[in-house]
Amino acid sequence: MPSSENKKIDNNMCGKKIACVTGASGRIGRRLVEKLKGQDFQVRVLRHRNNINDADLMVYHGDLGNKELIENFLTGAQYFFHFAAELNDQTKMWDVNVNSTKQLVELINKSNIKYFCFLSSAGVVGKTSEKTVNEEMQCNPQNLYEKTKLEAEYMVLSGIKDCQIIVLRPTNVVDENNHGVMQSLNSNNLLDKFKLFLRGGESAHVVHADDIVNAALYFIGKKFDRPECFFVAYDEDPLNTFVGLRFLYDSFKKKQVLDKTTKHVHLPIIVPYILRKILRGNSNMGDVKYSSKKILSQGFDYKIGLSETVKRYWVNQQQILRK
Repeated sequence: MPSSENKKIDNNMCGKKIACVTGASGRIGRRLVEKLKGQDFQVRVLRHRNNINDADLMVYHGDLGNKELIENFLTGAQYFFHFAAELNDQTKMWDVNVNSTKQLVELINKSNIKYFCFLSSAGVVGKTSEKTVNEEMQCNPQNLYEKTKLEAEYMVLSGIKDCQIIVLRPTNVVDENNHGVMQSLNSNNLLDKFKLFLRGGESAHVVHADDIVNAALYFIGKKFDRPECFFVAYDEDPLNTFVGLRFLYDSFKKKQVLDKTTKHVHLPIIVPYILRKILRGNSNMGDVKYSSKKILSQGFDYKIGLSETVKRYWVNQQQILRK
């Protein structure tokens, strides 16, 4: 239930647009909450633990499976951002990612929610023989997480009466504090050099958390005839490979524009592909790209982009070194 301290805020701010956010503690959810507050939304968040100390937030304590709590969470709200998911514990994935989403959609159908944004993953595509993947292609998820997120997509995309529905499929999400595949850019140890030599030509699929938030907010007020799904990715950028990331990082490190024709020696992408197949079974080739053509056709612009993403990481590393 909402905290008593924030109950007063909720009652006194009824003139504001009300947005509900799940997954508010994640790298994307935290940024979304700050953006919503900056755009004068009243923000409600759902939390398992009472560890948010923010007088501007309406905090509801519990989980998605609590029907009464979710009904209260939705009351009077117009916007819902469902960013919560179970990523690690397979024993909870189906219940959290599928069953809770099913109940949530049912309850939203009885509410005044006019805009619903669901955060999925490019991973739902799974195994593919296509080199460029778009939103219309058939999905073939390979692991439990991918399967549960795709099942949740089906539930969301089935439609909610009088509600605009947007599904976002980001690729490998990073920010200044969660470096993901970029974390070895500042390393020169032999293992990381070998990994670059092995996988250098493969797509890195990096995308910044801020651009996912920007996409989630961009579609508010946009009118579509049906629910829509969009990849959020920088894969069209030719430098979104492992050697491309190193090239960008080195250009900031050396404070000069490097020659883009400079070649980094790495193995053909067929080599790491074969190794993955031997070790893991099914695997995609390292040149698969997730297309942003659809989201860009709607007028969306990546305000961060790949170069700025790497630059922010470089700045972060310099700040760490100065401490």
